[in-house]
Amino acid sequence: MLRPVRRPIVAVLAVSGVFCGCGDGPSDTERVHDVVEAFGQASAAKDYQRLCDDLLAPKLVSEVESTGLPCELALKQGLGDVSSPKLTIGTIRVKGDNALAVDPVHAEATVFEQPLEVTPREFRLLAAFVGHAGRTLSPRQLLELAWDDPAGDPRRVKVYVGYLRAKLATAGLDPPPIETVRGFGYRYRPPAAKR
Repeated sequence: MLRPVRRPIVAVLAVSGVFCGCGDGPSDTERVHDVVEAFGQASAAKDYQRLCDDLLAPKLVSEVESTGLPCELALKQGLGDVSSPKLTIGTIRVKGDNALAVDPVHAEATVFEQPLEVTPREFRLLAAFVGHAGRTLSPRQLLELAWDDPAGDPRRVKVYVGYLRAKLATAGLDPPPIETVRGFGYRYRPPAAKR
């Protein structure tokens, strides 16, 4: 016998589906923002068809439908009486990055699930790297992302990258996952979990 779908279960599945559905594209941060915005609009409009067809991961939709309940009906039952849906993103993890996590909501970072003590500026710089994993970022781009000042002195980026590398190494990520791309800038490579 099928049990009624509960709102928290649908919400957790929906958020998981949103992130499972992200792939290559502009930047990871932009993609997440676009999908979350579309998810919010479709939820507010109670457009369950769009949620199931366009926004949720196909694997998630298949799992929901394998219970014998169509995706649209499951969402309608789970979100039916929600008048003003809100979605909060907790921790952002780069796929394959089991060592480092950045939580933009609480401005916290963890290495191997242990808190990483960073200043607000270091946090913004780390979040910029994690949000653009695998991409080479110039000092000017990093100034814009972490300082909101692309005209600032690019030497300060070098100083703060040094601070971050030292803190990441002390926390157990040695060598640190931020590498120098000579003549271009810096790149964050998600570290492999060693523990």
